[in-house]
Amino acid sequence: LCLQELKKLGYIRIRGRKIILLSPHHMEILDNLCEKVISGGVGEAADLARQALEESIDPVKTLNALLNGIKEVDRRYAQGQMDINDIMWAAINIKEALQIIEAAIRSENISLNYLGRVVIGTVHGDIHDIGKSVAAMLLRARGFEVIDLGVDVAVEDFVGAVREYRPDVLAMSALLTSTQLEMQKVIDALRAAGMRDQVKVMVGGASITARFAKEIGADGYAHEARDGAELTWGWCSNNSRRN
Repeated sequence: LCLQELKKLGYIRIRGRKIILLSPHHMEILDNLCEKVISGGVGEAADLARQALEESIDPVKTLNALLNGIKEVDRRYAQGQMDINDIMWAAINIKEALQIIEAAIRSENISLNYLGRVVIGTVHGDIHDIGKSVAAMLLRARGFEVIDLGVDVAVEDFVGAVREYRPDVLAMSALLTSTQLEMQKVIDALRAAGMRDQVKVMVGGASITARFAKEIGADGYAHEARDGAELTWGWCSNNSRRN
């Protein structure tokens, strides 16, 4: 029973007939990973994530260490202890490390519980990444699975992602007034594909207003990344899903 509980907590792993313990050295790696999310240099969080997995630390335990760092960034951001440059630096560190950890989780077919699933991207013709990346980071801090499509995302790619991933929320970002109408095209394409009622659509970005969001038929609007995380949490807090 003790072994089962330790396994559940991520302090041991069973590999064949071997029991792999989470040693003080491994705990130090995870603590450092959490810290490097907040204040690490280029690639340091990714290096620690890679080291953790190479030393057979549970991928879920490694992910939790990363998420603890994200939550601390969220807390400091909310209290005004970090500015946008700090946030962007943290987002870059998180993105690099997360790719490594998620690959390990997929390879081991590990199931995870999430509050909800969000597909996010910057619309076609717009390559601005800051707001979207910060929003993705804060959503992960709140317990959401985030599929980040990147920037300059075509209408058909948004629709394809909704069809493939079946998200609870589709979040679209646009900084330029010349690209914000792409959001309307995505919503129209979802409606044409018979999927509009299957997903909440949230829009945001410097050029977006609440009035515009209502005009194009979006379900919600977020002026800042934290607003988007709060809105998504409100939509999904009564449901949780398993990956």
